[in-house]
Amino acid sequence: MEFVIRAIDSKGGEIEEQLRAGNENEAVLQMHRRGYTILRLSQKSEQAAAKPAATTAQKPAGLSIFARRVPFQEVVALTRQLSVMIETAVPLDEALAALAENTDDAYLRDAFQTICEKVS
Repeated sequence: MEFVIRAIDSKGGEIEEQLRAGNENEAVLQMHRRGYTILRLSQKSEQAAAKPAATTAQKPAGLSIFARRVPFQEVVALTRQLSVMIETAVPLDEALAALAENTDDAYLRDAFQTICEKVS
């Protein structure tokens, strides 16, 4: 299986690369052994299929970010990114704005923008 992985290295630099592994857990293990913290992991064929769906997402009503199911990998990636920003003393409203700006998913982008407005 081929995976596309976005990760952070030990110096905080972000990388994206393709990796061959037997399954998702093996891919994660390979990246952790190399010292990377994974932000996003997707199977190569899944990533291509998921891109068009992201552009047709509906805007969330208020804070209903759970109106549709968010993929587990996306939750993990966003949680890790938020964790890194909070640990480095980035203010919460700025961290949420950065998450909104950096997500490819239009639904999540709108959800984070809404949360950011409520927090500010």
